[in-house]
Amino acid sequence: MLTNLPRTLTSSWLVFVLGFGAAVGMVAIGTKLAKNDPQVVRSQRFQLVDAQGTLRGEWGFKDEIAQLVIYDTKGVPRVRIGCADDPGIYVLKNDASPAITLAHRKNDGAWMTIKSDDGTGILSARTSNEIGPFFGVFKNGDAGAGMRCLADGVSEIFIQDTEKRPAWRVSSPPKEQGEAK
Repeated sequence: MLTNLPRTLTSSWLVFVLGFGAAVGMVAIGTKLAKNDPQVVRSQRFQLVDAQGTLRGEWGFKDEIAQLVIYDTKGVPRVRIGCADDPGIYVLKNDASPAITLAHRKNDGAWMTIKSDDGTGILSARTSNEIGPFFGVFKNGDAGAGMRCLADGVSEIFIQDTEKRPAWRVSSPPKEQGEAK
């Protein structure tokens, strides 16, 4: 029956039938794939890159610690949010060491530190199960000044030398047993 039709009409009809069949097949396959889309995507790590392929973000594990890392335009890590037993947020310097730390330690309470570019100057504020609330400014982590409220209710202001020995200290008297704190 198709042999009596002109050749161009037969070719057009064949292209139409094949195209229609391919379209129906693609719709059927797409519908099947859409029905099988996973509700949960699981992975060890996700990376975000910019148009030039530079790593700009990463969400995954490092040394068994779940963390989100944000990189600058050169691919240098700048912010890290990590969560193991002790969660923390870190703003990083060029060498990836923390410049600003906001963290909570299970046995030591919440704390914040700000370090100078060379790492020698430190501003620190924290709570502690051992010594209570604390605020201090230090050079090289040792010499400096601070204020703290000790667990026994004593408050003190101090200056210490590079060996962490008190150079000057003013303390409130200890609270008497049963006295309001």
